[in-house]
Amino acid sequence: MTMKQILRFALTLIVTAFISIPTQVMASGGDYYDYVYSKAYDGYTNIRNHPSTRGQIIGRLPNGDYAAEFLDIAYENSNWYYIRYKNIYGYVAKSQVGDYPANAVNLNITTKWLAGKWFDNAGNCLTLDKKGNFVLDGAFKAVGKWRLSGGNDITLKATYGSWSETYVVDLELQSIGDYAREGVKLPLHRAAAVNTGVKSDYELSLPLYNSTIGQLPAEYKWMIGEWRSAANPNYVVEIGQRYVRVYNGTVGGVIPSSLEDIRKIEYTIGYNRHPSTKRYYLALIPGDNLPVVYFDNVSKKVFFLNQYGAEELTLKSANTNIDEDSVFGSRGISSNILVICGLVCAIALLVGVIIVLVVRLQKQKK
Repeated sequence: MTMKQILRFALTLIVTAFISIPTQVMASGGDYYDYVYSKAYDGYTNIRNHPSTRGQIIGRLPNGDYAAEFLDIAYENSNWYYIRYKNIYGYVAKSQVGDYPANAVNLNITTKWLAGKWFDNAGNCLTLDKKGNFVLDGAFKAVGKWRLSGGNDITLKATYGSWSETYVVDLELQSIGDYAREGVKLPLHRAAAVNTGVKSDYELSLPLYNSTIGQLPAEYKWMIGEWRSAANPNYVVEIGQRYVRVYNGTVGGVIPSSLEDIRKIEYTIGYNRHPSTKRYYLALIPGDNLPVVYFDNVSKKVFFLNQYGAEELTLKSANTNIDEDSVFGSRGISSNILVICGLVCAIALLVGVIIVLVVRLQKQKK
């Protein structure tokens, strides 16, 4: 076989492989699922004979674990999916389905109940009206539309810009995410949540402080000291400028007999997303995968957080004169020694250059 024949054969294989790619994968543009599930607030998604709200309703896909086979994206309208549910072939709106089962819908959450003013602990006021409009006023401002989405969620989308946010509606707490009715006091873990509408993804990913720096910013110095639970010895935290000791008995392990039994490690302060509440909080994040310590910089509170709520800690002893340098003294050289070594090296280099120049001048004279 000649080189030309080999190249022709390879080209044929490439073209054949490209043509054989399933058309639904090529058309999907990233939206490809094996199955989709209804997440509509009404508790079901209409299946229509045409990819439009004008299409005839030929069936319903209920919320929950009822899976519909994803077949393709509608060629006429990419905001609709072509699916098969039982023996029904039809179209569902992309906005009404997802790739995992939605939470059960609480039909007691009504437009009338949601309408009105809601406040968070940062002074922002969220106003909803019955027609699906919202105004967010305060440190962060936005206007736009709101709608009830899957489960007990409410989604806000700004009219201008790309800002949007989804909050969980809680009838018992009378809250919408971080917002509550005026005069209603939210639990600590709700009040301490960070309003992500004010923060970009980039800002939420930035570390605010790293203990390797050694000088804790003034706004966080109120945390320095020993923190314990008033009712449970299983929760212990000691915070210094350069180290933290953390013990959370619910995570496992043996209750330490003293703080000295808990190893000192470095930490980072930043925003941490809790997997159960699905909200961001200011957090002191220790190294070595130890439990995260959450805190509220407004109310000056430190707490652990789990799926059941917050375990608040009380400051037992404050010691702002803790010698953190001695904690990590064995791990490296102090900054003063490094500066001295640098100066010595620079002087030695300068002396070496002068010696070389002197030797060359002497050779030229000879």
